[in-house]
Amino acid sequence: MATIGEIHQVTIAQLQFMIPDMDQNMLEAVKLSRHLLVGRIEDEILCVVGFIPRSLVSGEAYIWLHTTPAADQHKLIFARHAKAVVARSMEIYEKLIGHCLSGKSRRWLETLGAEFITDDVFEIRRA
Repeated sequence: MATIGEIHQVTIAQLQFMIPDMDQNMLEAVKLSRHLLVGRIEDEILCVVGFIPRSLVSGEAYIWLHTTPAADQHKLIFARHAKAVVARSMEIYEKLIGHCLSGKSRRWLETLGAEFITDDVFEIRRA
């Protein structure tokens, strides 16, 4: 069964254990994130989604996503849960901002409510 669970008080070492191939850029994003969501099927990690607030009092956050090879094997489940993640994040943040460098990902983000404000920068706003 697929689940998306929020990680509370996870240490960087724990996340590195779950995703041993985490690169330096992702490690920096993890350190800056206020909220982390992990998508998984049983014990298999599909993705990690992080939210980096613009400031301590801001209602806006930068959203980032790291997928594992397992996400490619479970595309339908991953897509279904993406909508749930966006809905959940809109309970916390008024606006999400992110970057997208792939046309395929751009179309997918648009189905989640993203509006592109430049060629590669998007935002998702609370309705």
